[in-house]
Amino acid sequence: MKTPRLGFSLLEMIVSVGLFSVVMLVSTGAYLALIALDRQARATNDLVTNLSFAIDAMERSLRTGSDYQCSGDGAEGNCTQGGTAIAFLNEQGQTVTYRYDATHHAIAQCVDTVCNDSVNEILTDPRITVDSLVFYVRGTGTTGADAALQPWVTFTATGTIIPDAKNVPISFTIQSTASQRAIEL
Repeated sequence: MKTPRLGFSLLEMIVSVGLFSVVMLVSTGAYLALIALDRQARATNDLVTNLSFAIDAMERSLRTGSDYQCSGDGAEGNCTQGGTAIAFLNEQGQTVTYRYDATHHAIAQCVDTVCNDSVNEILTDPRITVDSLVFYVRGTGTTGADAALQPWVTFTATGTIIPDAKNVPISFTIQSTASQRAIEL
């Protein structure tokens, strides 16, 4: 009577360890690629959230503001052709200015100060490159047809988002409109 064979031969062990190694190598590569894609998605999401916060903050303060003055490129008051900055009085009576900061390629804000590229607060992340910020204002006049219009501001921002050095820039164009929500008693 033959004794049953217990265990595996050396050849069977080498083949099984080799197959296991190949499967683990492929699985690890896929897992690392998934982690890299997740990091890229998180970085992009953080930048989009930052840009969205800056746009929302501008909208909120424009809605509760008054005495809008659009400026830049020779335009004052109503900017039907577009301007690069807007100044207005906020609900606390402070002069707030939103503008395009050409030095930092960003959206900038100033409160009760004269705005320029060295004296302002940058609202966007440095990985967001704003190429243009244009404001259009209507309804700021006190006489004529403008006197009967509800004041509103439309602004357009264009640029790119670069989540990290490994990724290609993602272009964006955002347009938003805010109308004055002053309490009329």
